[in-house]
Amino acid sequence: MEGRVSKDEELRKRILDVAAQVFAENGYGGTKLPMVAERAGVTTRTVKRLTGGRAQLFAQVITGRLTSEAGDRLAAAAADPLAEPPLAVLLEPPERSSRHPSAVGAPWSSRRSPVPTETATSGTWCRPG
Repeated sequence: MEGRVSKDEELRKRILDVAAQVFAENGYGGTKLPMVAERAGVTTRTVKRLTGGRAQLFAQVITGRLTSEAGDRLAAAAADPLAEPPLAVLLEPPERSSRHPSAVGAPWSSRRSPVPTETATSGTWCRPG
């Protein structure tokens, strides 16, 4: 049984890391569990068993990424979301979290921003700047 717990924890960590990337690329609404499962190399059933549904998975990703440094950066991003989108701060991989928010080549700069346009109901998203 101990081997399964260890394997499940490894899979769960991989799923959470992959989910953070998929949420960052597609936003919450554009992310589906089968997308996460496929990229993590597991079944959708395994994702559900280890993390729950999409809402629970998103909450676990956010909780796992939130550190005190990220909290400070999140507060700064919330004050000026066009400088660095808050969702990009939360979904940034931990190894990049020490990067200064104004660093050139921010990881979100070439992707769609999680900041909605004024026609948010149309599902359109814009990039800052």
